[in-house]
Amino acid sequence: MIIEDLNPWPRSPDEPDFTSDFRLAGVCHSPRLGSTSGLPEGRAQDAASSWGYTRILGELRKRGIKSVSRQTVKVILKEHGIDPGPQRGKGSWDEFLRIHVDTLWQCNFLSKPMWTAKGLVDVYLLVFLHLGSRRVWISPSTVQPDSAWVSLQARNLLMVAEDMGLTPKYVMRDNDAKFSGQFDEVFKTSGVQIKRTVPMSPKLRADVERFIETLKFEYLNKFIIVAEKHLDYICRIWSRHSDEERPHSSRDHVPSTFTAPPYEATSIRINDIVYPDCNSLSHSPPKSHIDSLDAAQNH
Repeated sequence: MIIEDLNPWPRSPDEPDFTSDFRLAGVCHSPRLGSTSGLPEGRAQDAASSWGYTRILGELRKRGIKSVSRQTVKVILKEHGIDPGPQRGKGSWDEFLRIHVDTLWQCNFLSKPMWTAKGLVDVYLLVFLHLGSRRVWISPSTVQPDSAWVSLQARNLLMVAEDMGLTPKYVMRDNDAKFSGQFDEVFKTSGVQIKRTVPMSPKLRADVERFIETLKFEYLNKFIIVAEKHLDYICRIWSRHSDEERPHSSRDHVPSTFTAPPYEATSIRINDIVYPDCNSLSHSPPKSHIDSLDAAQNH
């Protein structure tokens, strides 16, 4: 991209010609004047991506070119499909999640107070969320989340994920001390990479954090837990509701287990899940839809 690309209007004869001694080598290729930097297009885009429009503007400014605005540089880069912001390193965190969304699971601990004869005791569960499908698996609860227990849940997750057809390649976790080395080793021996987030960065696992927040706010906070089996039952019902009935915005507002767009409902009713305030909408399929399904199965 030469200076004329950024300053396409005619120059006066008295204006110095910067294009003869200055080219933004490798910054981009602009068809406006049919000019090019002389570098392959791939290398040009790489250079533009590493610079960003602020750096390009700075290179123009230090050569006395003040007639080109930041917005002009930004517009030209966007016209060529180049992000105006510089790309540093191997890519952004969002890019990593988008690339590995089908094989990435996030996990985190969930705790809930339980009433016992000796008072309140914290009960722990492990929540695993598949990023692409939003399928979830919640482990059985325990009051002693030691190394043996967390490693057992890791093995259980691998079996459950295989049954779902969602075998993980990556498992994201935080730096909680309850995640022992044995927990990581279970995944590593199965070819799964552990991705540990940096301290004090809950947004890196925002999906599973949000799921746990919703589970607590909509369900668990409405119950007084008196036994581990009591908590296990509630979480089991909730996870089934999340997979089969709850719409997810990242999946175009359809539940996780839906493999095809839903048919249009002719009637709607409210179903209580566990508690009268915890409900969802459902509908019965029309007879024509049932007949079409039966015909397909017969063939």
